[in-house]
Amino acid sequence: MPSGSWIPKFKGVASVIGDHIVTFDGRHFDFRGSECTYLLTRDFRGRSWAMTMTYSRSGKSLDVYAYGKRVTVTPKLHVLVDGVKQELPLSVGNLSIVRTASGLHAKDLGHLFTIFVDPESNSHTISVSGWYHARLGGLLGNFDNEAFNDLTESNGQRSEDLLRFTRSWRLGRCRHANLASGSRRRGAGERPHPECERLFVASRSPFRRCFGLVNPAPFMEICAHERRSGGQQTCLAAVAYMRHCAAKGFRGLQAPAQCTRCDLRSGTGFRQLLAGQRERISSTGTAADVVIVLEERGCLGRDTVRRLPELAVQMRSSLVAAGVSDVRFGLLGFGNPAHHRRGSSARPHWHTMAGELTGSADQLAAALAAVETHDIADAGAEARADALDAVRLAARFPELRPHAARHVILVTCDECHEGRRTLQSVRRALDESGVRLHLLAELRLPTFAYGRRSQAFGVDAGRAFSTEAPEGSAVLRGFTRLPTGKCARLAAGSGGAAFDLRYLRRRQYGSQATLFARSFADRLARDSAHPAAQECQCGASGCGQSARLRCRRTGE
Repeated sequence: MPSGSWIPKFKGVASVIGDHIVTFDGRHFDFRGSECTYLLTRDFRGRSWAMTMTYSRSGKSLDVYAYGKRVTVTPKLHVLVDGVKQELPLSVGNLSIVRTASGLHAKDLGHLFTIFVDPESNSHTISVSGWYHARLGGLLGNFDNEAFNDLTESNGQRSEDLLRFTRSWRLGRCRHANLASGSRRRGAGERPHPECERLFVASRSPFRRCFGLVNPAPFMEICAHERRSGGQQTCLAAVAYMRHCAAKGFRGLQAPAQCTRCDLRSGTGFRQLLAGQRERISSTGTAADVVIVLEERGCLGRDTVRRLPELAVQMRSSLVAAGVSDVRFGLLGFGNPAHHRRGSSARPHWHTMAGELTGSADQLAAALAAVETHDIADAGAEARADALDAVRLAARFPELRPHAARHVILVTCDECHEGRRTLQSVRRALDESGVRLHLLAELRLPTFAYGRRSQAFGVDAGRAFSTEAPEGSAVLRGFTRLPTGKCARLAAGSGGAAFDLRYLRRRQYGSQATLFARSFADRLARDSAHPAAQECQCGASGCGQSARLRCRRTGE
């Protein structure tokens, strides 16, 4: 690959979308692979990386061969390296892999390609740098800006026989023959489906701003095919087109309303709400979702980080003691300068637990124990994380359940500073999602009670918490100086609490560290054990079919 900082502006984007393939040069064909592995794409000049796809009854698995390793992404978005299951975020050479709320994102800063896997639309979107012009081969074509020769077989010969073409890129023996076919042309007098035409042809299409960047014709064909075959109607093509536009750098498109839905799971079963629909839902008082937002900088201190798994177990114990037995945890990291160098982890990143985004207290404790912190000196000032951005992302986590009490715990070195997100936008996200924010940071909470000066280690809107009053004291609250930082104000406004993280350090505070952890966990549990009425509305959450259920508390 040429060296230097100049990179071509154009990039190639290709997709495997259900039973459809769109090549880097925009050619579309239908393909139902047999139980077999096929070469998707490979750099045939540098021979430094390749991608294959394995079709099986359980779905499609993607393999990336780079840096002497085989990285596998399963249909359930679990990741294996040379067959060994790994947790995310993960780096293999310059390949960085992270989970997002809507899928899996991989970015290779060395080989200049990115991958996005969206399980809801059953799509794999692959983009490559312009450096790979006319260097690629496989089912996704050769990326030479000429769609007519995309069906070039593995022996270098051009073909118009799709079955021969796909068989030529087959790796190993297959159990059954694959089924491949080109786009079916409309018969005389046959009009495309009006909804497909509205999205991919009409001058008033909601996607029209991207038409000049991504040719809508292949997606029009996918849409028409899905309508004829009784598939997912327009939604598969619509979401795939949005993914292509996003890969090309054009964001902000919204999925059609009929493609946007919210999954609603409760004790009475499962159902779906469409965009705009509202429903009153009561939290049960027996379930809680807790997301820890952790700053991964060395300033937290090793002793503090080592104590976090014990805090997770203590939270579970306090919640269960309060009658909250259905508890799920999530872990969102931010501020790790090592991830900033790798690119795709520069923004807040989810930590998986047994391959999933949520897990038990024991799984959270294991994930916390595996977190590596780094000193900020490892990166420039631009790598300083935006805690507010991370809190907003956690508050809008689609897996927060409407019938559960919802908490976000921000564990950070110091107070928040406005950056990518303003205080108002984060406050709105907390309010829309019915989330209580709790702050664990180095705070000073001096008290002046009964003629003597002492120190509280926590405070909320009505009480202060100390070694003398771990259950909280309204009287002590009146004598406690409140923290003035942005995140402390956010926590108080959401109904949460702010606690002094220094007390978690056993070396410094000894037995008080255990008392502190129990006091914080009990405070969290008290909020979770009370049923609350809430008004929920299904609304769009970005690029994809899944929407976000916004649930505001209407009573306590």
